[in-house]
Amino acid sequence: MSSFAIFAERFEAMCLFYANLFDVELAITNMPVHITDGSNHVFIHQIPSDYLSDLKKQPTIQAEASIKPIFEVNSSRIDSIEEDKILKTFIYENHTHIDISDPDG
Repeated sequence: MSSFAIFAERFEAMCLFYANLFDVELAITNMPVHITDGSNHVFIHQIPSDYLSDLKKQPTIQAEASIKPIFEVNSSRIDSIEEDKILKTFIYENHTHIDISDPDG
């Protein structure tokens, strides 16, 4: 099981991205939005407007971020990710890992 919280600039896009990745229906009823496939949990908060960047600009891909959430998803869900969002694929401890960029980078 993996759980993580995200403070998102592109709030709706992030909610849709993770709902699609986990292959679940999305219902934005409470804050934070809790998206789960039963074993993975992501809590998405809207970042306060005081901290928003210029959302008209493309997000910066944060390939070298200091933390990366890791969770299992059905491999068929990876096929739904746009190719330019896949940063790298690598094997670690006999598992294939795919580093992807979400709507906030």
